[in-house]
Amino acid sequence: MRLFVCLAFTAAALTVALPCAAAGPWTPARRPGPVFHAYAAVDLDIFNASQTFDAVVGSSHLPAYGGGVDVTDIWKHLFIRVAVTHLSKKGGRVFVDSGQVFPLGIPLTLTMTPIEIGGGWRFAGKRPSRFAPYAGGAALIVPYKETSAFGDAADNVSQSFTGAAVFAGVEASVTRSITVGGEAQFRAIPNALGTAGASQAYNETDLGGVTARVTIGVKLGR
Repeated sequence: MRLFVCLAFTAAALTVALPCAAAGPWTPARRPGPVFHAYAAVDLDIFNASQTFDAVVGSSHLPAYGGGVDVTDIWKHLFIRVAVTHLSKKGGRVFVDSGQVFPLGIPLTLTMTPIEIGGGWRFAGKRPSRFAPYAGGAALIVPYKETSAFGDAADNVSQSFTGAAVFAGVEASVTRSITVGGEAQFRAIPNALGTAGASQAYNETDLGGVTARVTIGVKLGR
């Protein structure tokens, strides 16, 4: 189900992107050297710890916003990436007993800021094309916080976790400089949850899941 939602989300973005890319004349300019590709990103994060997120913030499908930079053509079609996104969702502290959720009346705000450092390969053909499929992987650094304005401050959480992601997507050139794209990620952030609260009750320890991403960017250097 998570994979279906992810693919549907990405397909919807490309349905909008592809007609735009098909309109008007366009000739790629080929120049030697790396290309800097800065982009804004909108993510839909679908968490493996679905019961925990449903109990605490009411949903395990949360939007995140941010951006990044891909430096492409480092060597042939190799690229490197640095990206940062941020999500914030208000919820409340709960007590879970035998699968039943009891709200404690203490509001909280959950925030996450995944940082991606990685790279991959673009599958360019011999002939110039508007479309550039790609795949790769990244290390993840994920600052995670749960904060409450009321209640016991000792219950607040502020930690940083590490993990990894693999991703694949397609980028479409609208003009020589402007691009749109869709991407799917599979993230693993093990042993981040499960030591207390709802995640312990549900025995959910992985903060990863599936991420669907839509991007709009600009190329510098070509």
